[in-house]
Amino acid sequence: MHLELKNIHKTFDKHVLFQNLNFNFSYCGFYFISGSSGSGKSTLLNILAGYEDVDNGERCIDSDVSIACIFQNYELIDELTVQENIIMIHDENEYCTDILQQLNITDLLSRYPKELSQGQRQRVGIARALFCQPQIIICDEPTESLDIDNKERVLNLLKKLSHDHVVIVASHETLLLKNYYDYHYELKDYQLYLKDQHHQMKTMRIIKNNSNVNSHKTRQIIHKIIHKRTMLQTIFMSLLILMQLTINQIGTNLFVENKDGIAVNKNSIYVKTYGHNSDILNRYSQAKRPILEFSSVPIKNKLVKINIYPQSVDDSVSHIHLKQNEILINQNVADILKNQFQLTDQELINYKLDLNYQLGQSQYTIQFQIINIVQEDVNDLKQIYYSYNGVNSYLKEKKFTVEFPTQYDYLMQNSDFYELQCGTDVEHYFQSLIKNNDFSIQHSIFSEQQDNLGQKSLYQFMFMIIQIILGIVTIIYIIYITWKDVTKNLTSLSILHAVGVPMSEIKKNYFTEKLKYLVIIIPFLMCIWIILFVFLHQDINYLRILGYIIVCYSLYIIVLFIKMKNLRQKNISIILKEGVDS
Repeated sequence: MHLELKNIHKTFDKHVLFQNLNFNFSYCGFYFISGSSGSGKSTLLNILAGYEDVDNGERCIDSDVSIACIFQNYELIDELTVQENIIMIHDENEYCTDILQQLNITDLLSRYPKELSQGQRQRVGIARALFCQPQIIICDEPTESLDIDNKERVLNLLKKLSHDHVVIVASHETLLLKNYYDYHYELKDYQLYLKDQHHQMKTMRIIKNNSNVNSHKTRQIIHKIIHKRTMLQTIFMSLLILMQLTINQIGTNLFVENKDGIAVNKNSIYVKTYGHNSDILNRYSQAKRPILEFSSVPIKNKLVKINIYPQSVDDSVSHIHLKQNEILINQNVADILKNQFQLTDQELINYKLDLNYQLGQSQYTIQFQIINIVQEDVNDLKQIYYSYNGVNSYLKEKKFTVEFPTQYDYLMQNSDFYELQCGTDVEHYFQSLIKNNDFSIQHSIFSEQQDNLGQKSLYQFMFMIIQIILGIVTIIYIIYITWKDVTKNLTSLSILHAVGVPMSEIKKNYFTEKLKYLVIIIPFLMCIWIILFVFLHQDINYLRILGYIIVCYSLYIIVLFIKMKNLRQKNISIILKEGVDS
């Protein structure tokens, strides 16, 4: 067996620890290393274990030599029981039972690390290191947290092992170790100096380590380490993503214009010209016709603004052909009449309603009969529909002046209120006409949308800000919680490597276990979300959903990858120290 340091040079924060340090640890025995605080005892052990780089020099070790470390901070994995912490990836055997008995921890096997005293934790850490059956045992203050009985118990065990192993112990308890060490070296002036020797050095015979890495147990341990936190974090991350998608979906449906609304006169535009030339309207309509302009409707001494229009020629809502004095009312007008006159829907049918209009300087009244109530998708808009031909026939019967023999003649010559029948081009024509400031333009659906455009834009902007903030929060959460979680897990993963699991296998299994939760939980919640919105008859942008999930997945995987790059053998001592400090 060969383990040797050649011309080692190491500095820490510009402070020189070792300068041209040379030493050969290829002989079995109990090596005791002492030195003042800050002299580099722990650093030297980390270099020997391969957990820390040197600035210059060479660490020489045979490839078939195994090393186990007993850490100063007695690192244990909190998610595992004492028994699981000791056995780890190996198979239980008689050697394990013997170690447990010698360290007096047999009755602690079912407990968790948080239930142990510092001394008990230290003995468990020692048992784990010895159970790996290494050829070299490196111990950093192995008796620091123990009472005198357990100090002697541990040192007796290490002394017994040193007969055919290399046991290297760094400690400040010189008097205690005097009865156990074979060689006492002191770290001083950047070098190792032999202070005392009890036995002659003898070459170590390599004892074959028959303990093989159990891949199935490795996966089980990693699963136990990450299961609880990863489950909660993935669920919370999924809920954040679902909340973001829900708000996005609500915004999509809330601010999308309802261009397919239902109205009797959906394809008609109403224009008041205020005396301006109406010939320009001919280019916007398949048919332009002057119509009567009715006044607000008096209902119980209260004037109610109601749109009163002729029934559209392409009415596909009511399917009723109106006669001369018949009218249709929509649900909003019906609600007012029912509330004011305490009527039912049935009682409204055949109810008489007087509507007023003005021609010239005179007011006139026509009495109509309600024959049906139509349901329109026009929010709070109140609308009444009459028969165009029926009203014109009525006007033709009413004498007016010498110049205009009938009211109909006057209307045809002097009307400044028109209906434009636009067919399927109604939206295009409305958007063109609305730019003309000389005219007043009305449409049962588009007018309200136009009136609310400014307010809607403000709400849409505010909603967009909320979406952006939630998106940023989601991204920050994914980065922060993933970074923090992996940082915490690095300590446990470093312990796994310290007991013999190859780094490549640790990373592979860790990635697999982490991604397993994403693959199962997030798609499951997404399916529930999609089913819910489909049930609510909401249009869903599947590409947007897929794109957002891919971004979140990618971000999660990138953070995992970046953090896992820090898990290298040369960083293990730093990771373990940070794990304790945190």
